[in-house]
Amino acid sequence: MNKLLILMYHRVCEPCLDTACYFTRGTAVTPQVFHAQLQGLSKQVRFVTLSQGMALLHSTKSQTLPLCAITFDDGYRDILDHNISDYPLTLYPVARHLGEAHTSLIFIDHYYALLHRAQKRQGIRLEGLFDEHPVDIDNNLAWWVKGPVKAYLQEATPEQRHALLQQLTEILAVSSVPTPRQLYLSQAELFHLAKRGDEIGGHGASHHRLTSLSETELQRELIESYQLVEKFRGAMHKSFCYPDGRYNQHISDAVKAVGFDYACTVELGDAEPHTPFFQLPRLFMKNDFVNLD
Repeated sequence: MNKLLILMYHRVCEPCLDTACYFTRGTAVTPQVFHAQLQGLSKQVRFVTLSQGMALLHSTKSQTLPLCAITFDDGYRDILDHNISDYPLTLYPVARHLGEAHTSLIFIDHYYALLHRAQKRQGIRLEGLFDEHPVDIDNNLAWWVKGPVKAYLQEATPEQRHALLQQLTEILAVSSVPTPRQLYLSQAELFHLAKRGDEIGGHGASHHRLTSLSETELQRELIESYQLVEKFRGAMHKSFCYPDGRYNQHISDAVKAVGFDYACTVELGDAEPHTPFFQLPRLFMKNDFVNLD
């Protein structure tokens, strides 16, 4: 039986002060690990873009090797480095957070940048926020990345997020954060990648969890995302990736109604011919995940 393995990556980068949170969260792998993972798979699978994989998955012709699509969420610029172009990629940029100067950082990248660039790193007090006791950054980075501050930001309104990030900027004594151009692919770069043969999909307009939005907000997120993808894909099949993996049947139906042809989740597994088009599972690729046998 034909099957499609969909790999989920975010960043491929070297560990340093500006990437520490991504490695702690599990959303970054080193170039060495990335290439080891794909080289290990290269003898076992056929690498394809997601739309190629979906077409072959549902072909009546039996495939000699399992299919494998390499997906990257959020549109980080790291894919321009480290010889990643050796493989066909499927990219999921966030429509309002591209590398153009007028855009802003995704809120989670802004938060991580504050932690990375904090001048005050020890004895931090968050009275009125989440903890009455002093907290260090370097000794408690997992708490910052996976604990109550991160959880609050995930569920907060844009106004609440802005207020908290402003407050943290003052508490942590941060003078500047990276520009979008330093982190994200621009439209021009996405066009270049699409021309090369990589595939551009949708990942929402602002990386909000779609399940927490009103119907009007949901439609705005999906339509803006679809319009961005249409610039690169035209009449070709278009895929979507649920921000933070949050979806339900209503969300899936709305994604389909806007015009997307299939959608990726963060659920673990292989896609097979009977897998629902808007519930495609993936394999979350982490830095300690090298042997894929």
